[in-house]
Amino acid sequence: MQCTFTSFFVLIVLCYGDVWNVQFNNNVEHCDACNDGDFLCTANKRGKWTAILVPNGFEEVALQDDPDFIPDSSLGGDQDGRVTVAGRALTFAHLLGHRVVSTPTGLGMMNTALTVQALIDHVEVSRILMYGIAGGIDAEINLGDVTIPERWAQYTLWSWQRVSAPLDCNQPDPVCEGPPTECQLPLECLSGHTRQYGPINLPGGLGRVWPQPIEIYRKPGQQELHWTFPVDPDLLQLARKVASTVTLEGCSPANGCLSKTPSIKITELGLTGDIFVDNAEWAAELFSFYERNNLRTSSVDMETAAAAIACFTNDVPFLAFRSVSDLAGGGDQSNEIDLFFGLASTNAFRVLKALVAGLPPENN
Repeated sequence: MQCTFTSFFVLIVLCYGDVWNVQFNNNVEHCDACNDGDFLCTANKRGKWTAILVPNGFEEVALQDDPDFIPDSSLGGDQDGRVTVAGRALTFAHLLGHRVVSTPTGLGMMNTALTVQALIDHVEVSRILMYGIAGGIDAEINLGDVTIPERWAQYTLWSWQRVSAPLDCNQPDPVCEGPPTECQLPLECLSGHTRQYGPINLPGGLGRVWPQPIEIYRKPGQQELHWTFPVDPDLLQLARKVASTVTLEGCSPANGCLSKTPSIKITELGLTGDIFVDNAEWAAELFSFYERNNLRTSSVDMETAAAAIACFTNDVPFLAFRSVSDLAGGGDQSNEIDLFFGLASTNAFRVLKALVAGLPPENN
């Protein structure tokens, strides 16, 4: 198998029939000829693929059961077009005339980041789309609504301040001379822990936490600090265009109809943390914190920001759709997710499908 690599560095690699990957900044192996059964080499020779991510298998049902989702069994995998890469089950298929590769990420941010990086390392992806369910924390967001945030934030990177610290510690720049003050965070003077934004007040008298920026390395040795991560502007523009063409489901056969007809809402910010939020006090404080910092957030989930960060780092276009399955503890009854997760995931997929239909034709 003869292989060439595109990279910022000159690489000399020997390929002996296996799928080798030498990657930096989204570089995937390019092969002139593929060995029999070399699934990924064959897939990559056909061109770029639109990746579709879902957090869990039950959210993927809407995609897998859609009659327009046609697995590609000609690549050399099993009859359903599946192959396992880095422990992830990838399904290569066609959706409305577009090459797509789908996979569940698994629960939480770590699984999601690993899945995205494995995809980027091994598959020629043109863009990454994600859909799933979320908890709504904005009073103007209703059950069944599909939110399409313009930016994503990972909100659980904190410095947890001592409960005994004074309440008037809202000083962004520490005085790093002499002994630490009562307000200073650990490592604030040594490694850049900051009180630029905050604090977030924890429920139950547990004190306050100060969010920290995410460290990104897109170039060797060059650190960037980011608080939020934008989605791809072209994909967002397309989402705005197709939103009016989508009809959302408002009734569940088993659980009745929602009191308000679901709608699609382009929102300012979506939040992600490794916490399933079913606490009205915490959800309200999250919303209030970002509102105090001139950001209106719509929903909270456990995966999307990790995908946004990985795509941003690798310069891969990204957009996500999250449908509200519950109110993050703010409802009158028990958490609504058990009743409406199917309806919500179906609605999110419908919006994603409409966007795929609007993508430009592929070069075959």
